Amino acid sequence: MQYHKDSSMKKIIFLICYLFSPILVFSQNSGGMIRRPKQKSSKTIVINKPKIIRVEVAKKIVRNSNISDAVFFVEAKDKNGIVYNHGNGFFISPTGLCITNYHILQGAETACIKKLDGEKLPITEIIDYDPQKDIVLFRTTKEPLKSVPLKINLQGCKQGDCLVNYAMPEEYRSNNSVTSGFCINTFSSPTSGNLFQFSAPVNEFSSGSPILNTKGEVVGIATSRMECDYQGTIAVGIQEISKLKGNKKLSVNKLSDNEYENENVRQAISLGNAGQLYKAIMMLSNEINIHPDNSLAYYFRGVYNCRGNFDYEMGLEDLRRANTIEGYSRYDHIMHYATFLKNKLIDKVENENNYDNYLYGMICSVLNKAITLDGERGDAYSNLAHVITIFYKNRDDSKLKDALFVANKSVELQPIAENYVNRAEIEMKLKDFSSAQTDLEVAMELNPDFYRSYFTYGNMLFYDLHRYNEGLSYMQQALDKVPKQRNKDIADILALIGMSKASVVFLGLSTEPTKMLHESIDDIDRAYSLNPRNLYLERKSEILEEINKRKSN
Repeated sequence: MQYHKDSSMKKIIFLICYLFSPILVFSQNSGGMIRRPKQKSSKTIVINKPKIIRVEVAKKIVRNSNISDAVFFVEAKDKNGIVYNHGNGFFISPTGLCITNYHILQGAETACIKKLDGEKLPITEIIDYDPQKDIVLFRTTKEPLKSVPLKINLQGCKQGDCLVNYAMPEEYRSNNSVTSGFCINTFSSPTSGNLFQFSAPVNEFSSGSPILNTKGEVVGIATSRMECDYQGTIAVGIQEISKLKGNKKLSVNKLSDNEYENENVRQAISLGNAGQLYKAIMMLSNEINIHPDNSLAYYFRGVYNCRGNFDYEMGLEDLRRANTIEGYSRYDHIMHYATFLKNKLIDKVENENNYDNYLYGMICSVLNKAITLDGERGDAYSNLAHVITIFYKNRDDSKLKDALFVANKSVELQPIAENYVNRAEIEMKLKDFSSAQTDLEVAMELNPDFYRSYFTYGNMLFYDLHRYNEGLSYMQQALDKVPKQRNKDIADILALIGMSKASVVFLGLSTEPTKMLHESIDDIDRAYSLNPRNLYLERKSEILEEINKRKSN
């Protein structure tokens, strides 16, 4: 592949090998340090963030584009006729050619669309698909269907463009969803193709819905398939449909990108998509007993065991086997394995103070494999930088410089808010607060709703730069922006706010110390209720002691 020729790529892969080697990593006299050439900074970025168009204007764009006649609800059913997955899709030709996300139809025995007027049409033929890009082309009838297609703009969109998303929720006869925002950033890779980040979030049933420009032209397809921490919505660039050749032509129940996807695996996937993880695991175990070389069965059993916390260690072993079976390697599957390994490392380091050298090396090796498969994806680099930081923070600044080197690569490939924040966290550890501040300001400008930017900035302002009021203000903004379902992150922010309020009192900077101490305890208790293992809770007894002392006085 072409990226192997890139000198920066070679340096990164060498770095991974260096970090993975127990001799080089842990020997004081190795002398095998990496030369770190000065890289061009990725921090200089011009962001032309537009005003987000009003909802009324967005609805007008929707009306003028006749989108309600083109968008439909998609239902995927298992062999018993039970709906296990659903989302959106839309017509792109007058003869009934449609598009939706691959993951909506994956594992279906049958599927149909439901139009706004209540008409139901079966999906009769898959024209083409690309699992990596999460798109599928299909028809609803064997005979040409007269439809109202949406206009397509194969130029796509660019950073700063105002965008509109239209989705038909499950209650498809009413309450259609229109959201407005702008393109935060665009990026691409050999496997996933052209992607962009839409500033407005869409609900989980809006996968497959169109994202339009202000002319009412489709520039992307919303997807919830991506496994990442991106805020807003990740969309597949509409230009990717032009790369489909349209030569597959098969029925829905034959939709597959893997030779190991047989009937047993398909049924298990349908159960997993429906949230019945334990039943899916049992079915996959039966399949493995029959076909012990079925890598896909190992992969899904591993994912479901880890997600459901049934048997995390068994899940990791299944993922290892899935990714080592000869002839089977897929980037997203490898990244799943790396993510679950990383979660285990974080738990060991943060909750057990256990720096597992073998586990660390294994993660580096897995991420190295992902980079070898696709060196133009930024998420493998950002994960690697995070792993190095977790393992060596407060222990070895030279390794944090290695982490910074890798983080620079992730920003270069994907200059999105998340990667800027990741780099800023490393810079803070290295006491480079000026660079960290620049990165965090860029992140907040790129994505004003990304809570981690504000949380990290508030932490730095308060504890490193001693700008206490500003720091608390940014922490509070982070709390206001964090998604409601992210209990652990809410707990972290609440606990830090509570601890910071107490610190203000102990420093003698509060005008209402007793009130602030009580607020501190309230914040910490709320954090504990959300996450009893929160590490910020260690000062609660100290704060209570101070409150009692003030009461006695």
